[in-house]
Amino acid sequence: MTDEDGLQSSTSVLIYPEKVMLTFDTVPSGLQVSFDQSTFTTPFVYDTLIGFQHTIAAPQPQTLSGTTYTFASWSDGGAAQHTITVPANNQSYIATYQAAPSSTPTSTPVPPTATPTATPTATPSGSFPSTSVLDSFTRANGAIGNAWSGSKTGYAIASNRLDVGSGGDLYWSGTRFGADQEAYLTFSTIAPAANELDLLLKAQGNTTWSSGVLEVWYDPVNVRVQVWSYSTAQGWVQRGADIPVTFVNGDRFGARVSATGQVQVYRNSQLLGTRDASAWTYATATGYIGLWTDNAAAAFLDDFGGGNVVP
Repeated sequence: MTDEDGLQSSTSVLIYPEKVMLTFDTVPSGLQVSFDQSTFTTPFVYDTLIGFQHTIAAPQPQTLSGTTYTFASWSDGGAAQHTITVPANNQSYIATYQAAPSSTPTSTPVPPTATPTATPTATPSGSFPSTSVLDSFTRANGAIGNAWSGSKTGYAIASNRLDVGSGGDLYWSGTRFGADQEAYLTFSTIAPAANELDLLLKAQGNTTWSSGVLEVWYDPVNVRVQVWSYSTAQGWVQRGADIPVTFVNGDRFGARVSATGQVQVYRNSQLLGTRDASAWTYATATGYIGLWTDNAAAAFLDDFGGGNVVP
């Protein structure tokens, strides 16, 4: 500004962006929540700018103090993964989980024999897999591509492998396979602290698990495989007992389900065990195949394959 005597002055105004505090928690507290593809243990607070948009997600299933939990609802009414717009005031977001029902394994009596019998062990089977690799992930680094659907932003292509970020459920979206089907992938790098590294079979939708899915998951922490099914009528149900096994980098993890709901689990070409999922709502149905990871941000996967199996 210049006055009549030629003197000048200036005025400056500092403008600060308006921030608010977003508080995240779960019921029960201590489970994990994903915020813009990064996973945090609740409770935690994040400061951000009014009007900004963020993606929040409630990974599932999760295990806390030996109990497995599945997502039930967000306090704002959103889906398990959804976008929020930062409000003008501090806000809390709470993800409520429910304990997943567990099945109690029953022992099978062994008939007496006249002579000592060796304990049966899983034997190699040259018939797995019987289908081709669908995606070798051999392409430029970046987005995973349009052949996939679901939680695509939780993954990326890196050095010709599938790089796990925030993870989530991912579906090979182009083909709904028959009632006899299989799926497999290679563990290039196993995240040792991961909650789950999963294969999905007979998924009733190709964007989310909520329509129904059969899940075969490896737990690196507890070195076991479990078979779970989901339907709205039955909720999450574990099918049979755990399968103790330790996978190492380079192993192929595979699963096959029959038209009658019998689920076979494989390490490379070795049959580890069979679990009965015939009581599941969609045991005899067709469906999509895919994969799912939880808290596995250090993992790299390769050579996803699967499809129809000839009985």
